[in-house]
Amino acid sequence: MKNYDFTILSPYEFECFTRDILKSRDNLCFQNFATGRDGGIDLRTHSKSGGLVIAQAKRYKKYSDLKRVLASELEKVKKLSPGRYIVATSVDLTPGNKDEILELFSSYIISDEDILGRQDLNALLEKNREIELSYFKLWLTSTDVLRSFLNKRILNNSAFELREVKETVRTYVMNPSFNVAMDILKKHRYVIISGEPGIGKTTLARMMVYVLLSKKDENYDQFYFIPNGIEDANEVFQEGVKQIFFFDDFLGNTRFFPEKNFDSKLISFIHAVQHSKDKYFILSTREYILNDAKNYYAKIEQNDLEIAKCVVDVGHYSKWVRGQILYNHLVDSGMPQMYLSAIIHNKGYMKIVEHKNYNPRIIESFVNQSLYETCEPTKYMLKILGFFDNPTSVWKDAYEHLPLMAREMLLVLATMSPIVLYNDWQTAYSYFYECQHGQNGYLDEKEWEENVRVLQNCFVLVKMGKNERYVLYNNPGIKDFLTDYIGQHESIQKRLLQSSYYIEQLYRIFQDEKVVFGDIKISGDLYPIVIESFQRCAKEYHSCSVYRNSKTKDNPSYASVNATLISSICDFQNAYMKLLSENQNVVEPFLTDNVLLDTKNIYYSLRVLKYCKKDYLQLTTEELFSFYKSETSSVYEVEEMAVALSGFFKEYETYGDCQEFEKKIEEAFLAELGSVDDPNVVEPIFERIQKTLPNWDGSYIKEVIDEKIGEYDAYIESMTEDYYHYQENDSIDNEDVMIDNLFATLE
Repeated sequence: MKNYDFTILSPYEFECFTRDILKSRDNLCFQNFATGRDGGIDLRTHSKSGGLVIAQAKRYKKYSDLKRVLASELEKVKKLSPGRYIVATSVDLTPGNKDEILELFSSYIISDEDILGRQDLNALLEKNREIELSYFKLWLTSTDVLRSFLNKRILNNSAFELREVKETVRTYVMNPSFNVAMDILKKHRYVIISGEPGIGKTTLARMMVYVLLSKKDENYDQFYFIPNGIEDANEVFQEGVKQIFFFDDFLGNTRFFPEKNFDSKLISFIHAVQHSKDKYFILSTREYILNDAKNYYAKIEQNDLEIAKCVVDVGHYSKWVRGQILYNHLVDSGMPQMYLSAIIHNKGYMKIVEHKNYNPRIIESFVNQSLYETCEPTKYMLKILGFFDNPTSVWKDAYEHLPLMAREMLLVLATMSPIVLYNDWQTAYSYFYECQHGQNGYLDEKEWEENVRVLQNCFVLVKMGKNERYVLYNNPGIKDFLTDYIGQHESIQKRLLQSSYYIEQLYRIFQDEKVVFGDIKISGDLYPIVIESFQRCAKEYHSCSVYRNSKTKDNPSYASVNATLISSICDFQNAYMKLLSENQNVVEPFLTDNVLLDTKNIYYSLRVLKYCKKDYLQLTTEELFSFYKSETSSVYEVEEMAVALSGFFKEYETYGDCQEFEKKIEEAFLAELGSVDDPNVVEPIFERIQKTLPNWDGSYIKEVIDEKIGEYDAYIESMTEDYYHYQENDSIDNEDVMIDNLFATLE
């Protein structure tokens, strides 16, 4: 008879297992109810006669704990008054134990057949092979499987501890990557599992090995963990023997280290595995290391090993899978209840599941490090989220083991837009390289491409748009890490500011100390470098800003923005308010007639003038006022003009009360309201102008805005009725409910 230990299942899994077993035995379809919301019900259904049937799944190791919990729930059961009450437990029950439970619930438990202990559940599994197979944790950690391993030749057993793998099974969640990797392995006889640091590559590989060794129909005799090099595998390779080989981090742990003829040896071994038809070869590596190796080893590139590559991507994890991974780690953590409650409170777990930096390694880190020992329960959730907000533990190690050029390329990329054109990135780094490496500063094209491949699919993604390639981060956490890393090293800040090619590089992540929410607040010591670089960039003027020129979701495309110097100066001013207040005549020399008297950029010009000294400008105040008075037209421009009348154009402030300007304001608002989809965006502008010009009578415009907003709100309400009805039946909502029910079992 089977002898499964059901405590290997989480509370939620044991509840589902109980539901499936009872459905098979009694032909009753039970519904799961989240603990804490059901008044004591785990499972509920109705008999054919209509009577209420309640079943409870109790996952405990000791009978004393089970008895105490059942006694505490007697009053709840009395209130519900079911016609039939069933108890299923992971505890081994003696006949005496069953008699005590039967006596306790004498009015509700019909017979001792409705008291299912560990032996009873195992007996039922004998008749339900499908249920047994669906709960992989049971059979993967069973005594039968472990005993069968003793009959296999687990070579260099010290490198593959079954106890450690058993612990991996406790927290592992089946996800699409497992099936994809297994299908590739079955087809090609080998698979390369690749991905970001901490994503679960080694865990997936171990699960594959464990499953293959446990399956009787596969009947693999030997397992070999390759500890050092491919020569070790060659020494134990035997024709006619069913063998599994696992080479973890086969190209290096954190960085690629070249080895003579490694590519030839690896290709030869892969071919031998493929020709034998009774071997499996599982390899794992980080994506950036694989790219680095392809640059170095010609045969790896030529033989196209990637046809058997499975990339483990957290983006492919559904919300439900993410929730289960977090849940399993918490269940297995031994964490005090008060800290679990802190995560459950206000659905804190959902903030983790939906976090942009979600990564299994981060979860393992805060669980294994026992963070709860260092803070109060009330602050625990904030500490966890801080861990996700700054996931340096995941990216720092990988970054510091990159080649120098690859690291510099990422630093330069961090100073640019979140999405940049590939050629702009190369140009920016080429300039940086020339500035930092002196006379030997010529960037070799081949070396550049090799380092791009090192970074590809791990740190960055290089994609082909409609007309040209563009670059974006592979994970939002990478940009966060790089910004944090640069912020901690002033010497790096100095080098990046000195070597900026595009003007955006000066202010995309850098601001002065006056900016509260800036990414990196530079010190005053760097002000001279910022000023010098700004003046150089403004004089030569290059922009790396892009816009999306394709609305296709599956195949987006980007192109350069036709940026202007005045808009860039405006952004620079916003970033360096303190610097400009302490240093005179920094931007004014670049505000020529052509720049300030451009009718296409009046909005930016008026914003820039707010912080300029009139004495340093080439144009007189009268000339400027006359131009803007005549050319201002949009609602955004008239707002800036209103602000200028109390600042730069203070001597002309009476213009704000004249009929000519009031008419211009009214025409601007009416034009804007006629062109925007959502009139709510116009209302804040109206309120700001009303505050800036208190004498302006904007009652008519206010009436028009209110009328437009009313029409818009009515339209949206009519459109959303069907939309919300559809969403309620969508799988995303179902996932949320399932996750809520899952974490409720921790209460």
